[in-house]
Amino acid sequence: SDPYYQHLSDQGDLDDDGTLATAAVGADPMDVVLGDEAASEAEPVAPIEGPTPPAPPLSVDMPPEILEQHFIQDREIEADVIMSYQWRITHWNELDRRVTSPEFECGGHTWRILLFPFGNNHPDCVSTYLELVKEKEASPDWHVCAQFCLFISNTEVPTQFHKNYAQHRFNNDESDWGFTKFIQLREATYAAYPDERPILENGAATITVLLRILKDPTGMLWHNFKGYDSKKETGYVGLNNQGATCYMNSLLQSLFFTNYLRRAVYQIPTEDDQPASSVTLALQRLFYNLQTSDVPVDTTELTRSFGWNTLDSFMQHDVQEFNRVLQDNLEGKMKGTVAEGAIDRLFLGKMTSF
Repeated sequence: SDPYYQHLSDQGDLDDDGTLATAAVGADPMDVVLGDEAASEAEPVAPIEGPTPPAPPLSVDMPPEILEQHFIQDREIEADVIMSYQWRITHWNELDRRVTSPEFECGGHTWRILLFPFGNNHPDCVSTYLELVKEKEASPDWHVCAQFCLFISNTEVPTQFHKNYAQHRFNNDESDWGFTKFIQLREATYAAYPDERPILENGAATITVLLRILKDPTGMLWHNFKGYDSKKETGYVGLNNQGATCYMNSLLQSLFFTNYLRRAVYQIPTEDDQPASSVTLALQRLFYNLQTSDVPVDTTELTRSFGWNTLDSFMQHDVQEFNRVLQDNLEGKMKGTVAEGAIDRLFLGKMTSF
């Protein structure tokens, strides 16, 4: 035999045509695939992936749904509508002290941007606000709850911007809201880095508002309660806080709306009692005032019947312990009257262990 082939045969088996078939040490000979057959059955090699390209920079020209994801806080509050509006400004140095954008519609309301190009009582700043244009025939208690973000950007480079976010309940008393110190003029007219351009360049800039109108099914969202008439709006009034009696007020209102208990309290005889020393009479009078008063009800008479002084009203107490003491007092006064057993029928239960 040929010495060359003999040498190769020492390293592996030869095919009929003299092709060398090799196998890994310890491999099953049946697993050996020869020549072109190996190439045809080999697994395709996955291409080598390069680094993930960076996300495009944020721009004020992006759709409002994209801007919302990055710049609107508390998005769990359901929105009626979201939109963005842009106002391109030129000849900045020739602007009046106070200028407004063209009006635009959003959520069935008319809006505009209010701009003080040289500051609103702050000459070193740009001041800008979002204004809801009042409707002539609107009711005095109208309101619109909105989240918004105001941007000022380079007109030619929309990725170069400054922004501020706010949320507000627009109403008859506060129809505009925004930022007196929105951006310093120096910051707007100078680029922060050599590869950037200033926001306010050659007297031009773009102001963008991203506006999200919110649903307010209760009518109470962000209410400041100035001039609020609880009796008119709900048919009920609340309790004044003496200092730290909010825990007590919440319990008393819960008991007041437990109609069966309220009727039982009214049935307790108190003809010979004095409210300064009778918890029951003081509570009866408080419940009556909650039913008939047009203004929030004071609780001082009730706390005096407890023997509390002013300092006690400014100290937090455990509401569960307070409830227990109050109900023990009422239960004692109910004995021998038509109201006897009312506390047990309402609040007594049995505990079962499993």
